[in-house]
Amino acid sequence: MRARRQLAVVTILFAAAALGQTSQAAAETSTNSPKPHEKAFLEAVTCTWPSSSDRIVDCADGLTVTGDDSSIILLHGIPAAASTATITIRTAQFLGDKSVHGRAANYQTGVWEFQNVPIPTGEVQIDVYKTRLLFPAYPTKNRLAPIGISLPREPASGETPWIVLKSAHMLSITVAPNNGTTPVTFHVELQFQRWHVDTGGFYAFSWARDQEIVTQAVTQTDAKATPQSKVIALRAGDKTGPVTGVTFFFHPSNYPDYGFEFGMATNGTKPNSWFIGTGGRLRTFGDHTLLTIAAGVAHISVKQFPGLKEGDTYDTSDARLSGRQHYVNKPYVSLGLGVSFGGDSAKDKK
Repeated sequence: MRARRQLAVVTILFAAAALGQTSQAAAETSTNSPKPHEKAFLEAVTCTWPSSSDRIVDCADGLTVTGDDSSIILLHGIPAAASTATITIRTAQFLGDKSVHGRAANYQTGVWEFQNVPIPTGEVQIDVYKTRLLFPAYPTKNRLAPIGISLPREPASGETPWIVLKSAHMLSITVAPNNGTTPVTFHVELQFQRWHVDTGGFYAFSWARDQEIVTQAVTQTDAKATPQSKVIALRAGDKTGPVTGVTFFFHPSNYPDYGFEFGMATNGTKPNSWFIGTGGRLRTFGDHTLLTIAAGVAHISVKQFPGLKEGDTYDTSDARLSGRQHYVNKPYVSLGLGVSFGGDSAKDKK
């Protein structure tokens, strides 16, 4: 009887183990099953002319517009029978649910039309730039337009499309081949990468100085008297540093050579020092920063002797003779070495 019970228990355990393995396998199969396409945002997007009767195409990937770099939309597969086309570009803003993207944009603005654009290979490349208010790299017709497209001039007949954006959520591009083919509208969602972050190490030189004290022992006539010291001088010592620390350098995408620095440094046994300033990127390798220079204000700890006066006498046990750490705000300059962090984590959609 006892043997039967043990056999039953073993059977149940094996069955439970088998059931668990089956459930785990099912879960792994579900986990490893193909996922639907997730929209990626790239600096070069290809949209293909539909082979079906669809006249509206939602491009699978969105376009990232960043800084002074040119982003590219390539319209591919336009019927070869057409040698030219009229291309109309519109921008759209979302006021509600963005999941419906281009087809249900709340309103559109910035309409512009390019006529007789050559398409001998069935492809059209559209260059997209980001405008900036100061020192525009691409002269625009209306730099202060709140949204939409700004162009430097009326597009000439046969000119390759290129646009300068202030901001928008989506581009609607209608291609009408001049051979009578039914026009097709392409929707391309947009996002702007506005900031990059460089981080690394830096050397900081500040104008902060420790205070030095010069004392002299006081001769006592009474051997039991408390030892005393006389303060001969209180003077500025050497500048603190240079110090080394960690820096974060933030620069806008459309002004890649300039930015803001925030740094932290340690200096021996002193409390941490903090640095904030502005500067420039001297050497870069692609998006990666090799060398930066910055200047600003350092919140740095220095040694001072508050409460003491020159010529006065104090007990040698007086804590004021040892001084104390005190924060001051002084100018600084720094040289930084680092790398750049950007990518999707640095892009914000607007």
